Order: sequence, then C-alpha cells, then structure tokens
Amino acid sequence: MRDLTAVMVTNKETGQSSEVELDALDNPTNSVITLSVGPEEIASIDTVADDLLVTLTSGESIVIEGFFAPGDDQRNELVLKDSSGIFWWGQYDSPWSEFSFAEITVDEVASAGAGDGSGWWLLAGIGGAAAVAGAVAVGSSGGSSSGDSAGDDVPPDVSRASVSDTGDQVRGVAEPGSTVIVAYATSGIELGRATVGDDGSYSIDLDEPLTNGEVMVVTATDEAGNEYYRATVTAPDMTAPDSPSVDFNDAGNEVSGTAEPGSVVTVTDGSGNELGSATVDDNGQYLVSLDEPLTNGESVEVTSTDGAGNVSAPTTATAPHIPTIDTATDDTGSVTGDLPAGSSTDETTPILSGTAEAGSTVTVFQDGNEIGTTVADTGGSWSFETPALSEGGHSFTAIATNLAGDDSPVSTTFDLTVDTVAPSAPTLSLANDTGTDGDGVTIDGTVTVGGLEPGASWSYSTDGGATWNEGAGNGFELPAGEYA
Repeated sequence: MRDLTAVMVTNKETGQSSEVELDALDNPTNSVITLSVGPEEIASIDTVADDLLVTLTSGESIVIEGFFAPGDDQRNELVLKDSSGIFWWGQYDSPWSEFSFAEITVDEVASAGAGDGSGWWLLAGIGGAAAVAGAVAVGSSGGSSSGDSAGDDVPPDVSRASVSDTGDQVRGVAEPGSTVIVAYATSGIELGRATVGDDGSYSIDLDEPLTNGEVMVVTATDEAGNEYYRATVTAPDMTAPDSPSVDFNDAGNEVSGTAEPGSVVTVTDGSGNELGSATVDDNGQYLVSLDEPLTNGESVEVTSTDGAGNVSAPTTATAPHIPTIDTATDDTGSVTGDLPAGSSTDETTPILSGTAEAGSTVTVFQDGNEIGTTVADTGGSWSFETPALSEGGHSFTAIATNLAGDDSPVSTTFDLTVDTVAPSAPTLSLANDTGTDGDGVTIDGTVTVGGLEPGASWSYSTDGGATWNEGAGNGFELPAGEYA
C-alpha cells in the first residue's frame, strides 16, 4: 500500500533528494516535490493562501504548506509518479492558473527546461527521467472537457474561486468559454456572472461589496449545458457588529443585554480598564458579572468584538446610583452627635443624612411608609428631619428619582431605636457586711445591683461624690472600708 504521508523533495540547485514527512515539510523553496499518485487520481488542485491542496478522487487530501510562497524566482515544482512508474511534471503559470501534467521521458531531458536544458533538476527529482510528452490538464473536477459541445457530458471546471480582500470581486479558474455564476448560498439570488476567457480565468465584479462574511456558491455551465456545483466561498468579514444593548441590575454587579451571536462583549471603565467580559450566546444574549459592584452612578463602555476582530462602536451605560442613609443626628439630651445605623437615641425627630445622585429627589420611608422627600445637592449630599417618632425601633430606607424620572434601587436599611424613658432606679443588696460604726457602714463583701433595664449602664459613688465605678452588669465588689 502506498504511503501518502511522505514525499520526495529534491533541491533544484544541488540535486540532493530526501524523503520528508508531509507534517514536517514547511515552506519548501526551489524544490521538486514528488507525489506517489497519477494524474488520473487527482480530483482537484487548489490554492489556499500559499498552500497547495491536492484532492484525490478517493477523497484523500494532500497539503503542501507554503508551496507557492517563494514566488517565481525560487518557485517549487510538482511531479507525480503513477502506479506504472511513469513521471508527470506539473506545469503552472501562477498559483491561480490551471495545472497540466506532462509525461516525462528520458530521451528528451533538454526540453524540460523550456528548450535551454535548464530543467536538468527534473532528472534528480524523478531519479533519471526527463522531457515532455503528452499533457493532461487537471483542475478541480479532475479532468478537462474536450471543448466540443457535441456529446460533451463532462461538467466544466470551477477551480480556485475566491473573493477579493475588498469583497467586491469573485475570481478564479474555469473551463474556457463556460459561464460562471455567483449567487448567495442561502437564497440563491444571483450576484453576477461572467464568461470564462480563453486562458481559463474569470472575474465577476459585484454591484455591492460583501464584507460581512457572506457565503456564496459558484457554478459554471458550458456550451453543452453541463453544470458544475462548487464548494462555497466566503466573503471577508470587515463589518463591525452593531453596538450592544446594555442593562445594569439593581445591585450594580451584572451587565446584560443583546449583541451579535458569538461575539465577545467587554465592559470597561472610564479609564479603559476591563471590568468583565462574556461570549454572546446563539440567541444574542449576554451577561457580564463584575467583580466589584458599581453603585455610585459610574459610567462604563460596552463593546462587541466578532470572530474576525471587528469591534463595534461602544455603548455608554451608567451604573445604578443607589442612595445611602449614613447617619442620624441627635440634638437632644446629654448625648448628641451623629449616630450610625443600629444606634439608640432619645431624639424623637432625628435628622437623617446620606448621599444620592446630584439633583435627584430623595424619598424617605419609615417602616415601609413614605414620610417625606428632599433634594440632593450638587455634591450628592442630602438630609431629612423625620416627623416625631414613637418609642421603639424604626427602619428607614430611601429611593432617589433623577431628573429623567428614573427611580434608583432601594437603599440599604438604616435601623434606629428611639428611647426617651428613663430607667427605673436600681436596687442594691449588701452581702457579707462586717458591721457599722458611728460614721457609716463598714463593708467587706459584695453589693448586688438589681432592677436594671436590659442593656442599661449604671454607676455609683461614695459620699455622693465622684463616680467610683460603672459597668453593664448587676454585681460589683467593694474593698473593705467605710462608706457613707
């Protein structure tokens, strides 16, 4: 069984030959490459970038990477060796021209070099053969039409069709005289047609350039009416996706919306730093999770990048500006000042203060019920004096409405307990007292405090003087001594 994984490579300058694995053959230069197949086994020869793609009638493919890269000055040659041991020299004018294979015989080696003997390298390439005999043309259909329409049942060739980089022309090689038609692959709508010239080349100018990866099919019909269906060709993708739509969630830690399926959506901050990205699903939906929530009205840009690297125009979006309630101001009693959430106060009309979007209207709620509004100043600060509050615990929240009428998410809860009732007088009990004298009580033991309000602190003093100790418990010890 023949081995199609290796080829014979001969240097045209030195005549040295070596067998090389196809996988290891990369960008040959000025070389003769011999394949162990005959012309009748070839279904098509195509150019893919600088690579040579040989497709056999068996369905097998042989790829010689970089075959056309060197250009004419260092061009590579293709030679076939069929099952009978006959060698065939592949002749081509350019990567886009049709290959024809000429049988090489030992007797006419000089003619292999276009009559000047410069084709001596063919001798090394085939191990002692030379010269041109009958020619066999090979294209993407594996053969050639006779050119006589009478009795012609061979489909015309449509080999190596491609789209120009600017997307405004389809060109390639086909049977001379045949008519080539280009149409959309999905709808079948014709985009253009042309008659193939005597040299086998054709080009079809498109009325509107296709630059968004559109898929087309190319067919050719000869004078006998034979039609050939070619594989699809794809236009270049130079069109940027549409700008994505953008929505923030109320928590400010997710960005979602719609964009071109398969594209990658990227969220960046005002300085261009990436905050997160995600691939758009087949339905055009995406969701980007942010590592750090944005809750202060930050501005972000969201773009979509397709598989060809085209980047959409950015969509600017604003993160939610969630109002805050930061403090409650107490102006009553002996203890005053700003209180954090969770505090107790004897102030029945505390002043709540916080932040919101500048110029927005802040609505304050007490225990879920609206109790009033205020307006955030140009710096985003606001304050609001509550109506008189009843004794006990209360929960406050706020919502800000901007000038466009959009409501913010609800702020976090600010809890505050109003306590205006003085605690009952504590009771004292004395244990282990050692007796009395004329001036007072001599104690050597423990005083127990009772009747305290939960969470209350207490203090005591001697002789009605300075505080001796204070705490939040119900027992303390006094050293032995005399107390009035």
